[in-house]
Amino acid sequence: MCAKNQLSLIIQSFRLISWWDMQEIGLANFQAVMNFLCTIQYKCQTKKPAGDPDAARWMGQSPKFNEQETDDLRIEFQLIATRLEVLGLRTAAKVVDHYVRDLTPLQDKSGAVVLKKTQVASEVLARTHEILRAIHAESETVLFLSIPREDVEWYRAPFTDWEAMLARWLELKGNIEECSKCVALERYGAAVFHVLLVAEFGVIKVSELFEVEGDRPGWGAVDRLHRITLKPHKDRTAVEVANFDLLSKLVPLMQAIKTSWRHKLDHVDNQIVWLDTDFSPKVAKEIISAVQGFMRILAKELPEPSAAVESGAD
Repeated sequence: MCAKNQLSLIIQSFRLISWWDMQEIGLANFQAVMNFLCTIQYKCQTKKPAGDPDAARWMGQSPKFNEQETDDLRIEFQLIATRLEVLGLRTAAKVVDHYVRDLTPLQDKSGAVVLKKTQVASEVLARTHEILRAIHAESETVLFLSIPREDVEWYRAPFTDWEAMLARWLELKGNIEECSKCVALERYGAAVFHVLLVAEFGVIKVSELFEVEGDRPGWGAVDRLHRITLKPHKDRTAVEVANFDLLSKLVPLMQAIKTSWRHKLDHVDNQIVWLDTDFSPKVAKEIISAVQGFMRILAKELPEPSAAVESGAD
């Protein structure tokens, strides 16, 4: 993978990428940075003072890199900074960039070089240790989350099996997407919360059809809908008569959904109150599946209120 493509993956935050992408972004570039630093450290550690070694030792001379060697070091540090930028370690890259400027020859206004730099080997070695500390410190702040293979599609295709519902009620998109992605991220309590909002939307639509939504539309309407199924035929309204078979099919589904989270949540003043958000993956996915089945029937069979009234009148 070319450096441009690698950098584009880093820039696009919160994007799902594969294990292979991670290796191409990280492994080759990180290894290159470490190789460059190790090579520079080796040069520093093996650098000898110019001239006679005994005389240099007697005079206390420190090994130094000449102008050309310093220029070569500058190029190597520039490559390190580029690799760190691709890795997303921008703070560490800035540390290296600052040092690159220290190694850059001075120029006059015309651009002509007026002073080439030289560097003491021990100072260069100290800079490599500083860069390594910066890399280590910043690396600890960058986290990656691995999604199990069996849950990848929950994140990658969050609307799978919800197409019919979204075709009719696009306003469900946000909660459906959050539900699916929470499953992928193993946030099962949050996934159930969002899917129950989808189910509650369905309950409200059914209660509106049968005109039992009450002052606080929501789960409280399930009991009122159930009572309709217990009415004698002669006491039913036109809408109830026309849609009785559908209601008889929906009420058990709504009751099953309510039962599935009853031990985790309570219902006060028609509002969901959380008692325990520790849902297992199995339970969460069962609830989601139940809601999908319920909402799929609604999307296909629930008439609009106007149509239901006309049908009942006939």
